[in-house]
Amino acid sequence: MSSSIVNVTPASEQEPQRRLSAIEIGLAIGFGLPFLVGLVDLVFDYFGWSWGPHVGAPWLLGELLIGAALLGLVRYREELPFESVGLHRPVASDFTLGILAYVLLMALMIAIPAIYSLIQQGPAGDLAGPKSFEPLAPGVFTDLRAIPGWLAIAIVVVAGFTTELAVRGFGIERLRTLTGSVVLGAAAAFILDLIAHLPIWGFRYTIMFAPIELGLFALYLWRRRLVPCIVASVLMGVSGFVILSLQTVTVEPSDHLLSGHELYLKGQSREAIKQFDAAIAADPNDAYAYLWRGFAYTDAQDYNRAIADLSRAIRLAPEVSDGYRLRGWAYLYQHDLGHAAPDADAAIRLAPKEADAYDLRAWVEDEKGDYTGEIADLDTAIRLAPDSRGLIKHRGDAYSNHGDRDRALFDYSWMIALDPKNDDAHRYRAIEYALKLDYPRATSEIDSAIKLAPTDAENYATRAQINFVQKKTRDTIADYDAAIKLQPNNLEWLWRRASVYQLTGDYARGLADCNKMIALEPHNGDGYDCRAGKYQMKGDLKNAAADVERGQRVDPNNPGLLSERGDFEAQNGNYSDAIRDLDAAIRLDPTNGTNYGRRGAAYESEGKYERAIEDFDQGIKLTPNESALYGERGLAYSDEGQIQRALQDFATAIRLKPEEPANYVNRAGTYVYQLKDYDRALADLNIALKLDPKDAYSYSLRADVWYQKRDYQRAIADSNAAIKLDPKEPTNYKRRADAESQLRWAWLP
Repeated sequence: MSSSIVNVTPASEQEPQRRLSAIEIGLAIGFGLPFLVGLVDLVFDYFGWSWGPHVGAPWLLGELLIGAALLGLVRYREELPFESVGLHRPVASDFTLGILAYVLLMALMIAIPAIYSLIQQGPAGDLAGPKSFEPLAPGVFTDLRAIPGWLAIAIVVVAGFTTELAVRGFGIERLRTLTGSVVLGAAAAFILDLIAHLPIWGFRYTIMFAPIELGLFALYLWRRRLVPCIVASVLMGVSGFVILSLQTVTVEPSDHLLSGHELYLKGQSREAIKQFDAAIAADPNDAYAYLWRGFAYTDAQDYNRAIADLSRAIRLAPEVSDGYRLRGWAYLYQHDLGHAAPDADAAIRLAPKEADAYDLRAWVEDEKGDYTGEIADLDTAIRLAPDSRGLIKHRGDAYSNHGDRDRALFDYSWMIALDPKNDDAHRYRAIEYALKLDYPRATSEIDSAIKLAPTDAENYATRAQINFVQKKTRDTIADYDAAIKLQPNNLEWLWRRASVYQLTGDYARGLADCNKMIALEPHNGDGYDCRAGKYQMKGDLKNAAADVERGQRVDPNNPGLLSERGDFEAQNGNYSDAIRDLDAAIRLDPTNGTNYGRRGAAYESEGKYERAIEDFDQGIKLTPNESALYGERGLAYSDEGQIQRALQDFATAIRLKPEEPANYVNRAGTYVYQLKDYDRALADLNIALKLDPKDAYSYSLRADVWYQKRDYQRAIADSNAAIKLDPKEPTNYKRRADAESQLRWAWLP
């Protein structure tokens, strides 16, 4: 133990760790950072990613930070004047020399490609052969065309200063200090400069730019003044950017590209992709081949490949708006709004008169819930393309989704004006009229749609829904029969017809439709969900539960089945299990308002009113026209003592669905138990019983009202009606007995 103590050296006596010198830090900043940026650019290029139009500000900031870091090292770490890195006070001759150098170097730059093309004609196997000089990456500089011009010019100017400071000024002077020779220092700086830019420029461009770099090194070594180099470098950068900006893509399309284009227009996406593959193999830098292959992959719903190809197209031709626009659609189909939105913005900036770009941004805004922005962009798109039925429909749908029925009808009428034989527009108008509860006009419109397109199954399915809300059960079934005859494999319509059969009490036919769903898609849980619901309404809870379990086995991630099982569990009082299943259903389908409503009801039954209200809020946000959610939230508010909010929700539920008796019953309950307003309660219950004269609970609640008003004869009559409809409910017998007792003793003073 003592020896180990003796061998310990106090921290204060340990040899201090070596610190990086200012020269090492400066060389790492000047040469290391460009190399790392180039490696990142290589990764972007390998995966087909793009820096995008938002790279400008970070790029400029990075250049400014590099310049500031180098100047700070010289002044504060090395404590040397700026003249030690060639930064002398500018004089007129510096600018004259810089301009002359710029002219000579530009002439050399123009001559180099011609010389290079001669080298390429060398003998086979020569290192100068074209394959040996393929660039590793096109370089981040092509992204300059994707950002605003003023910002690009600022980047070029600052980068010209920073590069000259890092390479010619700090690089040569500090490497001279390390090597003891200005020639060796310059040679080392030259080699480091080429290596640093190799990942960005690629082998070919590094070799091509080497003479330009040598010219700038010679210019600095001649006078050891940095300003002429900065002037020449900045002018060359600005000239290069201007030339780059004025370039237009004038690629002669290859035979493979033309063939692929024709196949795509014929709907043969897979065959088109093969032709685009061949076009890319022949010319790996054909931006339009990547563009069209990305388009075809999007059509084939292979969005990851589409995004990779479209990103590559953007890298090769960042001035073409189509790349951003098409990639934006691919991102949108993946619900990646964070990438879709900037692509839409870039497409609009590059092509402000392209209607489809505004349509793309409008869809992004739709998913974000930005209704004002969506309508504004659709207005612009329609001004640009007033004959586009797709754009007009999109705006009509946007109006419809936000309850603006009249504006929606106007847009659908516009579609009919453009094409009087468009059955779809008549169908959309029919739906709007139905939502306005104008069923005669809705029926007239859908009849017109069927007359125009008697083989369009959607028209019959829509008329079935219109008939259903009018309680025309036979007509509803007949229309679903017609729709299913045209599309016998449509699971949704089979489910709907099964639900109508269920409402008529024809469980056998309802179950038969559910069985057809299972036969058509045995691994889809929806058929089992359908059948479970029919068994449940039939009162056969054992078979209902069994079907839910069967569906879970074949389709364990079916949100409908999880929701159904959660509903069963809630009905049996197992609220924690119900909430667990509904949690899972919501994770799988977070856009289904019904699932939030069911979970909210389970929380409400547990007395967790705040969490219940949160779920009802979310359900209403997702399905703002679902009256049941307002009714449920109203009950939660009522239980929590927020009576005014409860009454507002009940009123909204009634406005949305005045034919639903439960909406009146819910409000009547608040009038009875919270406000003791028996007259208003009676008015609501009378409406509810007129709508559904077989609802036992409505009679039971009205019996309570009569009892409180001391009208015992009517209390007994309503209790009798409730008992007849629901003989297993004990409260009805107790109330009747109490009312009879009150009548027997009514003669007492």
